[in-house]
Amino acid sequence: MPSSTERTTEQNRIVVCTPDELAELVREAVAAALAPRVSSELVPLNRAGVPVRTLRNAIRVGELVAAKAGREYLVERSALTAWLAARRVRPKSKAEPVETEVDRALARARRAGALRPVTKAA
Repeated sequence: MPSSTERTTEQNRIVVCTPDELAELVREAVAAALAPRVSSELVPLNRAGVPVRTLRNAIRVGELVAAKAGREYLVERSALTAWLAARRVRPKSKAEPVETEVDRALARARRAGALRPVTKAA
């Protein structure tokens, strides 16, 4: 099969291709047109799953971009997801237990032999 050739003029793009290649181009165009547009989905602040005051503060300081429709602010779902991902906190590693003065005194007494196990008399 001959491969497609492409000629571009100032305003038009002419593509010469085989019927199979044309069918593939149409399939790709239809799939792109029908694909969900997650990035352009606007979400009102009260349905974002985050307190509205927190989101308004983020908008005010420029951390989050929003559009205003009437009295309501709208944010893009993708921008909200990215903002939340940037604010995610990781749990800290478990800290070692703190040794108190009493623990140190008991350890010294054990090492010195001053403490001995007590058995219960029957």
